[in-house]
Amino acid sequence: MRATVTALTSSLRLMWRACRSLLLAVVTLDVLSSVAQAITLVAAGWVLGRLAESPSFGEVLPGVLGASAGIAINLAATAIRNDLSELASDRTRAETSAAVLRAAGRMPYRAFDDPTFYDGLRRAHEGGSQHVWRVVSSSFGLLRSTIELATTMAVLLVVVPLVIPVALTAYLPLAVVSARNNRMLHRLSWGLTADDRRLAYLDQIFADRAMAKEIRTLGLQTPLGRRHQEIWSRRMDAVYGLARTRATRSVAAQLLSACVVGAALGIVVALTTSGTLSLAAASVGVLGVRQLANATGRAGRESAALHRSALFLDDYEKFIANAAAIEVDAAHAIPEVSSITFDSVSFRYPGSDRDALRNISLTIERGQVTAVVGGNGAGKSTLIGLLCGLYRPAQGAILWDGHDTAAWPETSIQRSSSVLFQDFGRLEFTIADSIAPAGTVDRATLERAASRAGVDDHINTLEDGFDHQLGRQFDGAELSGGQWQRLALARSLAAEAALLVLDEPGAAMDVEGERRLVELARQEARRRPVVFVSHRFGSVREADTIVVLEEGTIIEVGDHDTLMSLDGRYAKLFQLQASAFQDKPDQASRA
Repeated sequence: MRATVTALTSSLRLMWRACRSLLLAVVTLDVLSSVAQAITLVAAGWVLGRLAESPSFGEVLPGVLGASAGIAINLAATAIRNDLSELASDRTRAETSAAVLRAAGRMPYRAFDDPTFYDGLRRAHEGGSQHVWRVVSSSFGLLRSTIELATTMAVLLVVVPLVIPVALTAYLPLAVVSARNNRMLHRLSWGLTADDRRLAYLDQIFADRAMAKEIRTLGLQTPLGRRHQEIWSRRMDAVYGLARTRATRSVAAQLLSACVVGAALGIVVALTTSGTLSLAAASVGVLGVRQLANATGRAGRESAALHRSALFLDDYEKFIANAAAIEVDAAHAIPEVSSITFDSVSFRYPGSDRDALRNISLTIERGQVTAVVGGNGAGKSTLIGLLCGLYRPAQGAILWDGHDTAAWPETSIQRSSSVLFQDFGRLEFTIADSIAPAGTVDRATLERAASRAGVDDHINTLEDGFDHQLGRQFDGAELSGGQWQRLALARSLAAEAALLVLDEPGAAMDVEGERRLVELARQEARRRPVVFVSHRFGSVREADTIVVLEEGTIIEVGDHDTLMSLDGRYAKLFQLQASAFQDKPDQASRA
């Protein structure tokens, strides 16, 4: 009960912010509809009572008009109320969706490594978008039924008060069964969340343009469709099992309630046949019991819906509260930094049994390009995550110009880092909005970033230039992989942060584009530290300092000539890659 009241209070507060005028209008229409039903009951009872006296039509006409007016007012109020409810629902859904997005934005990046975060996020979306308005709507429905119950009981109290307590007990079986069914449904919903996310992921795969190529060339339509069907069948088996249990309980409760209503009608009939009630009073009694039973049933259904939505809304409230509890200090970007030092830094991902990085000691300085190389799983991406504040070290310290960043907000480090990630985002907005999604960059800065990234020539060929829409799904231009990467590079350059990190920046670019990246890195290093991650040793060799990672540790550090003279891991990797571009003896002789 307390949780339901809390959910109602929270929902009303949210709706008051989102659509207070609609809220007040719906309440007013509910009250008007209930009063109209009471008028209809009294007028219809009066007409039935007068009919036993064989009156003329003119004598009963006022009652007929009164009943008709009550019906008309009730129907009109209900129709308008339903339309306004749709509007209120849409506004509430927009408000809660925005709240969930804000809450997700407050969560630290490490939360995205935890599958329970995705479960909570999905349930918060469902609880907010679907159940905030349902809580309020069910509350209004319950209020409406309560008013109808009160007005009906007021009439019956004068005519046949004995049936009131009997008819009201019809609500009890429904209330008990509904509460148990709702708790079972909520538990099942939590248990199905992971499968629901898998279904949503498969839906996304089938709708993704890039995946559409692999699905067709590999013939994955049937296998992926079969996987979707298997998950869906597993889900529906659980839902059907619960539905059978709920249906059995609900039917038993309805039958018991029907027996109670029948007993109330029997009381009216018995009092009438014994002469205690007049025919007019009996007519009002029969109609009143029927209306009381209907109102009680509606109250039971609305109460059950309110309880059910309150359980789901609690998921939304918990997600929002957890995000709000995270202290987010005011983020101030660091304007510049001369050196960044890793001092014996180690890091381990949640749930892992080994360190992703171990005892990393490294200095990155302005004026130099620092390259990071290593095989897959060596720890390069983790190093970048720590460098730009997405993660905190488990041990050791990261110092910016001698200051321990552990005392700084994570967001300050993040805002001080311009990063071109290997898995960069493809923002299908206009080109200007894709380069500067926050809209805080002027056109001159946009053009300069695009030029430095080497994407300006292509932008100039488009009809609307920087205002051209991107993405086929939005009837826009489709870019090549290299052009998308250059656009993401322009986004990083437009940020003008104190640190620049380029993670596999030439992965989708041609040779000429990769060469321009090396020149860009050298230019940028004159005014800020630059970290360059790549598997292409032709670019890496140009770096001032090369850091070689293997299994989470630094095994070699130096420039290209130094590392080649060591004849260690770097030299072997460089020679292995270079050999692919060298003529073999037998090929040279044939030439």
